[in-house]
Amino acid sequence: MKIQIKEMSKKKKILLGIGLAVLIAVIILLIHSCGAENSDSNYEEEGSQVMTATAERMDIYKRETSTGEIKSALEEKKTPHAQYVLEKINVQQGQEVKEGSAILTYTNGQIMEAPYDCVVLEWDLPDLKQKITNDHYVKIAGSHVLMMELSVSENKILEVKKGNPATIKVNATGKKYKGVVSYISDIGEYSDGDSSFTVRVNFDNDGDLKLGMNGKASITLAKAENVIAVPVDAVIENEGTSYVTLQKSDDPTDIEEVEVTTGISDDNNIEIKSGLKEGDVVQYVSSEEEDWEDEEYMDY
Repeated sequence: MKIQIKEMSKKKKILLGIGLAVLIAVIILLIHSCGAENSDSNYEEEGSQVMTATAERMDIYKRETSTGEIKSALEEKKTPHAQYVLEKINVQQGQEVKEGSAILTYTNGQIMEAPYDCVVLEWDLPDLKQKITNDHYVKIAGSHVLMMELSVSENKILEVKKGNPATIKVNATGKKYKGVVSYISDIGEYSDGDSSFTVRVNFDNDGDLKLGMNGKASITLAKAENVIAVPVDAVIENEGTSYVTLQKSDDPTDIEEVEVTTGISDDNNIEIKSGLKEGDVVQYVSSEEEDWEDEEYMDY
């Protein structure tokens, strides 16, 4: 009898263990299922929602933005007067000097003066009291006309043209300056499956900027003034055709798909050349995944 009781006790323990394991597994599955449903529900409610927008007239600017370092637009090596003897170096490397100021003084009392406002970058000069030769030089960089070198992707470089206006915002001062594209490299630099090209933007120094500061330049590639536009998200592309969802009345269910012809975009709004008129209301789904910074640009 004792043996039978022990065997029955063991069987009960095994069955109880199996039952507990099954119960735990069911609870885990239920928790996981509820979590997935809540996640999907939150995504549908928070990740996307139906919005409306009115087609209205505005100015649209298509821009390419990149960061860069401020440099001088003019660097050159100036040759001191050969055969003169060097008396004194009046500046230090990295020092800014005004036009007409003495950079070098010769033993005969003559000077080498700055041809324009500039920064003295470096020099190769003889020792004091030694004669200057044609191999000696002083390298200077103009401090009035500045430039910023930008890196532009191959996908955008063909849209950049010399003379395109640009807005430069300098981090150190917080100021904005008007600039213009002065140079576009014809040779790209390949990296990670993409090529980038150097673009230079020239602008004037107001006296507060120093070489080596950094900032952000935004080049205006194209503009469309006083055109009808809607949010970019409102336009759907399908097999080469663009269309919007037009709300025909105050009833949000009274809708119709309308084909449109689009123009340039500024990443927030897109030009509508045909298919909509001013005041039309369109419906669209907004993902709200991006928090676009409200940039201020200079008018041209």
